[in-house]
Amino acid sequence: MTGYGLTSPPAPSPLTERGLEGEVTQQLPPNELFHLRRTVLEAEGKELAAQMARLALRQLVLEIERKHRLLGTSARLDIHTGIIELSPEPVEGENEHGPGPDAHPPAAGPA
Repeated sequence: MTGYGLTSPPAPSPLTERGLEGEVTQQLPPNELFHLRRTVLEAEGKELAAQMARLALRQLVLEIERKHRLLGTSARLDIHTGIIELSPEPVEGENEHGPGPDAHPPAAGPA
């Protein structure tokens, strides 16, 4: 109706559908839905490729550690610089905080 300030409700959008309990849902047009799904699949593929690259890196680090006999030691390979960081081996009776409580004081020499 027109006139007297009354208007008819807007025509439903081609994207609008009525759900079970009257809620309004929207469906993307087929071409946009295709592009959305394709992009989601591309993103998932890139995530898998990244996981494969991380696995290849871990395998390479393990091979380098084996080759340089670092396995089972306190040495670390910095993957960003290629530097092998050697931690000093603890001396018997010492821990990372210094001499243990059972350590004997240095013997006094002849004076």
